[in-house]
Amino acid sequence: MAYQQGPGRPAHHGPPPGYGHRPAPPPPKKSHTRLILVVAGVLAVVLAGGAAVLLGAVGIGSSPGSFGQPADASGRSPARTAQAGAAARDGRFEFRVTKAESVRRVGDRTRGKTARGRFVLVYVEVRNVGDRHQYFAGSYQRLRDAQGRRYEADTPAANHLGDADSIYERIEPGDRISAVVPFDTPRDVTRFVLELHDSPTSEGVGVPVTVTSAPAHEVTFEATGEGVGEVRNLNHKRGRDGEDLADVPLPWRKTVRLEGGPVPELSLSVLKGSRSGTVTCRIKLDGRTVAERAVSGDDVICDVAFTPPAH
Repeated sequence: MAYQQGPGRPAHHGPPPGYGHRPAPPPPKKSHTRLILVVAGVLAVVLAGGAAVLLGAVGIGSSPGSFGQPADASGRSPARTAQAGAAARDGRFEFRVTKAESVRRVGDRTRGKTARGRFVLVYVEVRNVGDRHQYFAGSYQRLRDAQGRRYEADTPAANHLGDADSIYERIEPGDRISAVVPFDTPRDVTRFVLELHDSPTSEGVGVPVTVTSAPAHEVTFEATGEGVGEVRNLNHKRGRDGEDLADVPLPWRKTVRLEGGPVPELSLSVLKGSRSGTVTCRIKLDGRTVAERAVSGDDVICDVAFTPPAH
C-alpha cells in the first residue's frame, strides 16, 4: 500500500517517518579518570608508608622527644629482660648499660637543644658478637616507663653530643663502641626500662635503668707567654663548637661551663708569630690540667687536645 504524497513528490513505500524503532545510540565512551585517581591514591599510600619506614629508621618522623606514646602503639614489649649492669644480647649485639643521666640541655649555649622536659642520656657499650658487620642506630632504641609509655630516641639532640657514637655506626665482628642515646622525658620520671635492639625489627631485650642528675663541668683554656706579648692566632674548640681569634694579647684565658652530659673533645691551638720567647698552651677540666705544651721559635704552633675516656 502506497501512502499519498503531496504533488510532485514521489511515492514513499514503508512506514511513514516516526514509525518503528530508532537506531540504538552508540555506547558511551569509558572514562579512565576514576581508575587513574584510584591508582594515584594507592601509589600515594604506598610511597607515604615507605617514606615513614625510612624516616623512622633514621630517627625522623614522629615529633622527636614526644612525652610518651601509649604502649599498644608500638606493639609488644621485649619478652626478654636482663639485670641492671649485666650484659644483654639481641641479635648480633651484646649491650651493657653503664649509666643514665639527666640534663636540661645538650650542646653549648649558642648551639644546642633544650629538652621539653629533660634529656635522659643513656650510656651503653655495644659489642658485635656475630660473624658479620652490623649497624647500630640510636633510633632503634626505646624507653618505657612504669605506665607503659614509650619514648623514642631524640636524633636531633644526638647531633649535639660531640663524638659520641649515637646516631648510626657500623660495627665489625669483635669490635665495640660507646654510645650515648638521648630521650626527652618528663622531669619527674626516674625509672625506666630501656629496650635495646640490633635492628628496627628485632625482638629486643629490656634493661632497667635508674636516672641520676648529670654533673656540670668547667673547662678552662689558657695561653701564656715568656717574652711574648701577643700571638697571631688562637683557636679553641669543644667538640663542634669553638672560636677563632686573631692578634690575641697574652696572657689569655677563657672558661666555659658544660651543663652536663658527655664531655666533648677539647682542643687549643696557638700560632706564635714572634721570633723570641716561649708560648705555653693549656687545657683544664674541673680545675685539673688535662693537656699542656710549650713551644719556642718563629711562626710555630702550640696545639694541645684532650679526648675524654670512654664512659
